[in-house]
Amino acid sequence: MDGKLYYFDADGVMQKNVNFGIDVSKYQSNIDWNKVKKAGVNFVIIRIGYRGYGSGALVLDPMFEEHFTNARNAGLKVGVYFFTQAVTEDEAREEAQGCNWVLNGRKLDYPIYFDTEASTSPTAPAVPMVWARRIALSVPSPSARKSRTWVTSPACTLPPPGSASGWTWTPCASTPSGTPITACPAAPSTAICGRAPRRPASMATAVSWMPTSATWDDRRSAMDRIRLIASDMDATLLDGHSQLPPDFLHLVQELAGQDILFAVASGRPLYKLEEMFAPVLEQTLLVADNGGAVRWRGKDLFVSRMEPEVWHRLTACAEENGDSFVVCGLENAYLRPCDRCYDAVYRNFYNRIAYVSDLYTIDAAVDKFTIYLPQDNAQEVYEKVYGPRFGQELAVAVSGKCWIDVTNPGVTKGKAVERLSRLLDIPSGAMMAFGDTYNDIEMLEAVGYGFLMENGSPELRSRVPYLAPPNTEYGVARVLQQVLRQKGCVCPADFTKAH
Repeated sequence: MDGKLYYFDADGVMQKNVNFGIDVSKYQSNIDWNKVKKAGVNFVIIRIGYRGYGSGALVLDPMFEEHFTNARNAGLKVGVYFFTQAVTEDEAREEAQGCNWVLNGRKLDYPIYFDTEASTSPTAPAVPMVWARRIALSVPSPSARKSRTWVTSPACTLPPPGSASGWTWTPCASTPSGTPITACPAAPSTAICGRAPRRPASMATAVSWMPTSATWDDRRSAMDRIRLIASDMDATLLDGHSQLPPDFLHLVQELAGQDILFAVASGRPLYKLEEMFAPVLEQTLLVADNGGAVRWRGKDLFVSRMEPEVWHRLTACAEENGDSFVVCGLENAYLRPCDRCYDAVYRNFYNRIAYVSDLYTIDAAVDKFTIYLPQDNAQEVYEKVYGPRFGQELAVAVSGKCWIDVTNPGVTKGKAVERLSRLLDIPSGAMMAFGDTYNDIEMLEAVGYGFLMENGSPELRSRVPYLAPPNTEYGVARVLQQVLRQKGCVCPADFTKAH
């Protein structure tokens, strides 16, 4: 009225001090969240996922992570909702566990809502399903609220099991305490009347974005205490924009608080890793140049220097094949002037670059040789050129679509982790590692809990026990948060199997 928004409760009484919010899903993209906030929106309820009507599969909303991160960055308060199609208590519990898996400990300003509009069969045990969700989410008190037949954790007293009472809200605004204030009657659904469960309640749903849950009774009595966690960087720890997950450095400090060491294992040089992890160098082991150099708290624990004769032969081969390459020194990266056209690419990984006309004159400690293939044909070039020429005498590995790394024989991320195991007296069963491609595989096989990223090389799944969510969804951080919640104590049933 008069160009202003007014809010009324179920009795038509106008309310003051009201917070205005919106709900979003994959159907809303390219949102300017700063404009949203300036328009007066205080909070946003983001769809986390939904259950397929026919298949019963749980599906993650593809825009959830982006909406969640951007809304938080804009300073908006956040809650989430799941569009339910549950027809049994087991399915309701499963949906709640799926939400827990995706959130992985992230704090919410508003509750988790279960949107049941035009979904739940009239024959389904509605209130017991609410209780199933409450138990699965570990809500500390028997309370819940329905909105659009939403079900949330805090606020109103839940009717006892067996009761048919309930209430319905349209969530367009809330009081400072979070209570929705605009009421409307629930519209009965005829599309699903009499819908039978898709399958027996005892059968597990195929879920692509959460692990098959195991009850505490199913867990092993003996659990492993994680003491060291190692992670690759690109396409693993870093997101699609080569950035660390939000608050990741704080996560490293939290791990240290539980006596869990974090090791970054990368093809990047020591000086680049020291720059990226400067605030947490006391708590972070640096495994640089694919295992060619290991440093902790300013002390070099291991350095594998490549003989000049070796990298001279590699240089000649790369020049003969017409490839761009880097001679990776411990203090600088050395390139030919003709490779300045790729300077922006190299600067992502090397912040100390020296362009040298005659690389054969370099007098520096070198621990790695890297070939850059801008045509994204690293696997092909490896198989045709560098593997046959040097694979028998050196460690040659494809480290991405456009990268091939060469180090001394026996120098890999896996060997570096094994050295740390001996040095720190940490058994492999107490170690966890994350990676996405071939130069990570030995590291993933060297630890008790090896995780291939969901976005990683598919052909490696048969060699790795576990899968982590993709790097674009901060998969490493999510698993680390789970480890923290469990005080470092884990078992195989906790994680998604890779095969």
